[in-house]
Amino acid sequence: MNMFLGVDLNGFKRPSAIALLDGNQISFDCWIYNKNGRNLKPSEDISVMAIDGPAGFSGQKSMFRRCERLLNTPGKTYYSLEDCKAYSQLIDASTQLFWNLHHKEEYSLYGTGKRAETTLIEVWPLSGWRAFFEDALKQGRYIPGKKTGIEGQKFMKKSIEELGYVIEWTGADPPADHYLDAAMAAITAKHFKNGDFKKVGNRPEEDKNARCLREGYIIVPSN
Repeated sequence: MNMFLGVDLNGFKRPSAIALLDGNQISFDCWIYNKNGRNLKPSEDISVMAIDGPAGFSGQKSMFRRCERLLNTPGKTYYSLEDCKAYSQLIDASTQLFWNLHHKEEYSLYGTGKRAETTLIEVWPLSGWRAFFEDALKQGRYIPGKKTGIEGQKFMKKSIEELGYVIEWTGADPPADHYLDAAMAAITAKHFKNGDFKKVGNRPEEDKNARCLREGYIIVPSN
């Protein structure tokens, strides 16, 4: 099982971008959100699935997750959804998805000790761009030309190709940033499988009363 899936989660309302890494080939698709993960895996041979979205809520009231504090992510996931003012739709969708996938026999969330055919990890794609291309980023944080613009997307596509990957894309323009972030998530999944990563945050734990996970690691690739 040497295929890897990256998911740039977009919440309930719009399709999410997914990237499948098979060998050195990266192909793209979109996925309509379903909290149980229906139709998310394009193949049973996915070794690691990397999702850009929080795995769980904070373990401390009035405090967002340790992994987010350490990486200074834009999203801040507090103890309950009511406390999350920004990105609340994404947080709601992501935490539900992780909770339900974690309880499926075929998935195991990294850090829980469970073993299954597909390992789940949480990623933040910018940490991948930083790991591989920090010197090229503006202030070490921003994609040159902005990731939502053509110049930024050309930079992202070219950077992935410089890592030795082949992007399957038939459009005249480069893939949109959501797809390219999904590609970086898939690349992070591969590095995780190879042991080239660091974990940031606290071990995930179940909160059965709230039906959610608490905390969780963000996986950062090593170059």
